[in-house]
Amino acid sequence: MNLAKTTYWTLLDQLLSRRIILRKLPYLTPRVRSFLLRRWGAEISETATLHTPFFIENLKPFPIDRRLRVGPDTYIGSHALFDLKGGVTIGARVTIAYRCTFLSHIDVGQSHLAESYPAETNPVTIGDDVYMGANVTVLPGVTIGNGSVIAAGSVVSSDIEAGVVAAGVPAKKLRSSRAT
Repeated sequence: MNLAKTTYWTLLDQLLSRRIILRKLPYLTPRVRSFLLRRWGAEISETATLHTPFFIENLKPFPIDRRLRVGPDTYIGSHALFDLKGGVTIGARVTIAYRCTFLSHIDVGQSHLAESYPAETNPVTIGDDVYMGANVTVLPGVTIGNGSVIAAGSVVSSDIEAGVVAAGVPAKKLRSSRAT
């Protein structure tokens, strides 16, 4: 590796550690964003598309340490938000529409509610061939099975089995999907 390239990566890592680039992450092109996320430890397939803007919460410490995994031929629409405290794994050929939110932890802080609702951190897992409509929210610990469809505006608070169409607040199975 030549000196210029070594210096470039050293500088890039220093900028990252100071979160200078991270503030700009939502507005980078999909290709550059995917490259940087891979460089910082995320497992992002070369064929995945992550659209602008793209938001990540709870990045600590750097690198991302594999808490974000995105499979091949997956499309993530703009304004998606990923809480990586517990990790988010997205399978292959998944389509995630505009403004979907993936939460992997709950913490009410120092409130008196902490006695009733203790802090909880659980990963979110999205299977292969899943479609998620706009504004879907996925709560901590949820697994969405392969081939499922989640309707726009749904709040997924419990696991969704493979091959179903689910909708609502909270999301419930409506029927089997045509894909299965």
